[in-house]
Amino acid sequence: MQRFILPKIKSSIFEKEHGVFWFSSKELLLIWDKKKKSLFLPVGSGFADGQVADVDVAAHTVIKLCEMIGLSAASFFIWQSATVFVPTLSSPLERKIIKQVFQKAGFQKINLVTFATALKTFAQRQAIREGVGLYLGDDVSEAVIFSQQEQLSLNFDYLKKSAYQTIRELLQSEVALTVSQDSVAKLYQALGQNLEIQSFVLRGKNIQNQQVVTLSLSRKQLKTIIDLLQKNLELAWRRLTANNLFTNHNLDQWLVVGDAFVYHFMQKQQVAQVLFLHSELEIIQGVEWF
Repeated sequence: MQRFILPKIKSSIFEKEHGVFWFSSKELLLIWDKKKKSLFLPVGSGFADGQVADVDVAAHTVIKLCEMIGLSAASFFIWQSATVFVPTLSSPLERKIIKQVFQKAGFQKINLVTFATALKTFAQRQAIREGVGLYLGDDVSEAVIFSQQEQLSLNFDYLKKSAYQTIRELLQSEVALTVSQDSVAKLYQALGQNLEIQSFVLRGKNIQNQQVVTLSLSRKQLKTIIDLLQKNLELAWRRLTANNLFTNHNLDQWLVVGDAFVYHFMQKQQVAQVLFLHSELEIIQGVEWF
């Protein structure tokens, strides 16, 4: 009798792919298989102000980003999983909607990780066992007090979006200039890189005649902006450190993510160590999240 031998199916056919995602109001970040990619989120991407605005459109945006980096679309032979970072104080409904987006994009397993957990995990990988993490996004800012045993999340009342608005209002009142959001963001970034900056060139519209003009801000004008931003930051700092939770922890170790201006402010405070990360990518590629 002839024996029929089933061919061996290579285990590699049943691949496992895992993507790590972090989205903000401006971009969606992805790391997969040592590759990293960021996708700017324009109007109509399904995401708005750091939240999901349209589940179907947002799922299409996620698929588009995955295709850019080579992460396969949903397949019978491929098991896709995702780690997605979410604001710590996001509601159960917001988290449910985020899961729906990635399910529609073809992911079978979605693991949601809060910003607080991300900050604590990364800090402890850097041998910071107890301290404070500050995440500063455009639309979300939060603080986490952490130790090896616990983590406690708090609001931090300082947003880059609010800082941009402060700069815009000062430019309108002091030099009668209206500028774009991108120009304001570039100025804020320049201030974060060098608080002693002597001049900065801006292009915008004159409020009185609506003509496009190019203006070089003087050191005095820049100092006015810096002083007001630092005043607002000082108020947020005082509200944060006045919390009773701060009296029961060793808070000499700080991790600041995403805002160089705040980092320079922190260096002037009475803390032993401040570690600065320029973006969320440094967090999500610094730890294996699966």
